[in-house]
Amino acid sequence: MGWMDDRTRLSAERIEALYRRLQQVEATLANVRQQLIQAFQQGGGGGGGGAAGFFVAIPAAPVTGASWSGGVPTAGVLFTSHVYQCSYTGSAQIITDLGVQNCLNWLPAALVANQAIVVIPDGAGSYGTASQSCI
Repeated sequence: MGWMDDRTRLSAERIEALYRRLQQVEATLANVRQQLIQAFQQGGGGGGGGAAGFFVAIPAAPVTGASWSGGVPTAGVLFTSHVYQCSYTGSAQIITDLGVQNCLNWLPAALVANQAIVVIPDGAGSYGTASQSCI
């Protein structure tokens, strides 16, 4: 029965190693999530900064300098788009036009043509896609 004990021990070691790796991934994801929350609350790192809120990238043919209107960005593609910061001061809604900004499609698929997307400042002066429009 020695081989059975060896296989059981080896299986237990592999499961333990996978469990430790899963804990590391979970800690990394928690750290990234916290950084995104802080960047979102600070409004900062992308082309714009200022009050807390969220950011929307809007493709439109008349927007000068926006390359999104020239083609739909696929996964991992850098593109430019008009970005707006939407915030609330407690007494008023504020929409700030941040102009044409560099954006990167972080999503695993092409964006939907002519639909606004939510973007997040990446801390390096650009914005990354957070979600596609559902309309």
